[in-house]
Amino acid sequence: MTSTVSRAQYTEAHSTVLTWARGTPGVGVVAVRVTTNLGTSPAVPFGQFAYDGPDPVMITSISPTSGRKGESATIVGVNFGADTQVYFGDNPSPSVQVKRTGQPSEIVATAPAPATGAGKPRTIDVTVPSNGYSSPTGPVAEFTYKEL
Repeated sequence: MTSTVSRAQYTEAHSTVLTWARGTPGVGVVAVRVTTNLGTSPAVPFGQFAYDGPDPVMITSISPTSGRKGESATIVGVNFGADTQVYFGDNPSPSVQVKRTGQPSEIVATAPAPATGAGKPRTIDVTVPSNGYSSPTGPVAEFTYKEL
């Protein structure tokens, strides 16, 4: 469901329309987008609003951003819990060490074997499921496998 606030309800110097999705009752995450005479903003991970649940899990950086199978990457973000896992694409990390929980959180994860084959990307999304929720994907949460 989408709700729109028209200019009559929201006064601004320019013609602006705010649109947001209302989720079903309970816990959820919705995209926040802004429409102006120049167009509509894209739905991006940091443009989300979480409601009625725990604070969202988010990755803010990965270092290094590229490597090979078996190499470690440090993942920094917010709200990683003790139950944290790390996925490189669809593949779980074989080793995850939670160094710090809360804000900021820090994990050291080992890169698993990449998915291989025709059409498989070298740059993949890294996600962190924790506290029953998963981090959103985006440019700050990408890892590139180096050539062998």
